[in-house]
This record gives sequence, C-alpha cells and structure tokens, in this order.
Amino acid sequence: MVEFTTYKGTKEGAIVEAKATREIKSGQVLVKITHSGLCGTDIHYKSSGIALGHEGAGVVEELGENVRNLKKGDRVGWGYEHDCCGSCKQCLRGAETFCPERAMYGDADTDQASMGTHWVGNESFLFKIPDAIPNEAAAPLMCGG
Repeated sequence: MVEFTTYKGTKEGAIVEAKATREIKSGQVLVKITHSGLCGTDIHYKSSGIALGHEGAGVVEELGENVRNLKKGDRVGWGYEHDCCGSCKQCLRGAETFCPERAMYGDADTDQASMGTHWVGNESFLFKIPDAIPNEAAAPLMCGG
C-alpha cells in the first residue's frame, strides 16, 4: 500500500491538499509525478471535490506483477482515460473511449490525479516519453490521452 499527496478542489472552489492510498495491483505502475499540465477541464472540476489534473508526466517508481513493457526509471505520461474492459466491440476496434466500462478522469480514480506527488495506473494507459521531449513539455501533450 502506498500513500501520497494530491490536490483537490472544494465546493467553494479552493484547492486543498489531500492524501490518497493505493495498492499497486497486477498490471499497474506507481509513477512519481514530476509535471502536470493545466487544462480548462480543471476549472470545471475545481468545485467538484475530486483530485485535479488529467495530464501528467513522471518517472516509474514501482511495478505491479505482470507489468511487461515498463521498468523502474522509465519516463511516462498519461491522459484522460485510465482503463477499459479490453474485450467489447469498441475496445476490439481501437475505440476504447467508447467502452461502456471505461475509466475516465472525473468519473473514476477521483482521489488521485496529475496534481499530486504520485499516481497509480494501468500500464496499458501509460505512454513512454521519448528522450528528446522533457517532462514539462510532455505533460500538456497528454491531455488528449
């Protein structure tokens, strides 16, 4: 179990520090966040009580079982979508954003986001950042996922 800091909006629109905990499950990765983009969506969620930020970049710190394509120290980014079923008609044709079981920012994982110290996510929704792109430039590019 890991505990980390996030920053959430409040009903009044203030941003407050909060704590989140996660178990790193099979196929998941713990990322130390180095940078977060700032999007207009964050304004919409600022009064919703959820952790803010959906476009992040960082460094892989821990791997869950069955992680195959990432290793500790890899630089990665993530965006709006966090998970899908992987087996419905939409997923099988490459349209995961239409999966009825998708996990998207604002609806799922609302206690963690890119405005924080760490993020736990599924390997298949993390993207390796090329060496030529620094994390501060990569994070805003994750907005579209």
